[in-house]
Amino acid sequence: MVGIKIRSMLHFIRGENITCKVILKNKVEFKGSEHSLSSAGLIATNRFGITWKSVARPLNWKFKGEIL
Repeated sequence: MVGIKIRSMLHFIRGENITCKVILKNKVEFKGSEHSLSSAGLIATNRFGITWKSVARPLNWKFKGEIL
């Protein structure tokens, strides 16, 4: 996550109220657990009833209104 600082909040593209917090260079905290962006994105996507097996990690998250 180039240029995004630790502790920054990312917003899910399908719901601004779904967020994750950057905790390491390549890890986020989502729902109280450490995840990759792909894992967090898949969990968030599945909450909408979409049963994909994988997601393109950065395309599911926004930072300051811009898709990663």
